Amino acid sequence: KQFGKPINRFQAIQLKLAEMGTDLEAARQLVYFAAHCKESGLAHHKEAAMAKLFASEAAASICDKAARVAASSGIWQPLGHSCSAGGALGGGKGPHSLI
Repeated sequence: KQFGKPINRFQAIQLKLAEMGTDLEAARQLVYFAAHCKESGLAHHKEAAMAKLFASEAAASICDKAARVAASSGIWQPLGHSCSAGGALGGGKGPHSLI
């Protein structure tokens, strides 16, 4: 709660949550499409690379936005571990560092 209201009642927080949900669903659909192509015997290498790139970038963006939302309400400890810059998403490792 902030100012006596749940944080999801603030328009700026609602926008961040909508962006996070949109990125997550888009990444999910790209992964599902790449998997469908592979299981159907269709060309899938481009689709898989696109899904991997978008999903990794979306994950980093979602973690960043979630950390900002949590920090705005005074919560930080639960996200500090899984979304740290040196964790699985940081450190220049991943598909986007290859391009």
